[in-house]
Amino acid sequence: MAPLSATALAPVNTGSGLLLYFQSRDNKIFEVASQDGSSWNLRQEPIVEDCRSWGSPITAYYNRQDADYDDQETVHLLYVNSDNKLIELYRLVNPEQQVKKEEEWTPIPSEVINTHEPTETSHLCSGSVLGSPVIHRVKDQFVYYESQSGSNLNFTELWRNPKSPWYIQTVLPGQEDQEPGTDLTCIIKSAHLRLFVQDHAKNIRMWENIRGWEDKGVQVDQKEVSAQACFAAASVGPSGSDDEHLVFSSSGTPAQIKHFFDDQVSETGVEFWEGTRLGLVNSGDQIILFYMDVHDYKLKTRVYEQGSWKKGVTVVE
Repeated sequence: MAPLSATALAPVNTGSGLLLYFQSRDNKIFEVASQDGSSWNLRQEPIVEDCRSWGSPITAYYNRQDADYDDQETVHLLYVNSDNKLIELYRLVNPEQQVKKEEEWTPIPSEVINTHEPTETSHLCSGSVLGSPVIHRVKDQFVYYESQSGSNLNFTELWRNPKSPWYIQTVLPGQEDQEPGTDLTCIIKSAHLRLFVQDHAKNIRMWENIRGWEDKGVQVDQKEVSAQACFAAASVGPSGSDDEHLVFSSSGTPAQIKHFFDDQVSETGVEFWEGTRLGLVNSGDQIILFYMDVHDYKLKTRVYEQGSWKKGVTVVE
């Protein structure tokens, strides 16, 4: 099932394996699964069939103890359909990664979601955390997207704690230097929430929430970054250490996928295909980069381990 070249790439680590969600050329979302990233199995049945023809925003996250479903493990998938509606589904997961009938996808209706639409150029990012009662994030779930209020562009946060509906709030209202249609990526931890965006000057900036949102300034300078850049972030380590990594599309011709870590920019060895998206996920002490190959048009991986990048595998032909 060939991916749409502009598909969003939404990887998830479930603890017992890896999942990736992508859009096909016929406007459907599919799931591929892997135990360790060395080989991938495509589930033949599509999850949904009403994506935008030019590419729907897609995000997914894993919840290790979902209080709404008897503390079972779940994966939540959110996407924007062809009617520009934000849709949420969930399913139960099991260590074998094989989807059983009782673990099929189930829509989650939400009046909150239905009344607060993303902009037509918005991307999505999300995450969940078991958290710490000290900072009131026990088992909380978060989704971020771009929204509009009058002439102002905002970033909206959907926030849900156990056995509650989504709460909605504008987290970064009317940022004058916000780039319309900026890519979005986030790192969700009990210690902090971090949201990465691109500004008008092409810089990649970070906003952080420990007890309130703060602009932490430029993380990757404009001279390194392409216009309308694609980027993705992940933490590395078996328990989600403090090592946080960002990959992004670089300036220059041809554009490259570059790696930002420990305040340094380095090469991944992958050429960037303009108009495609990126995905990044941790797997033990590795991080796995998902990208569309500019040369053979296949969905592939690149793996970072012990300080260097190496060739990955083909995920979908």
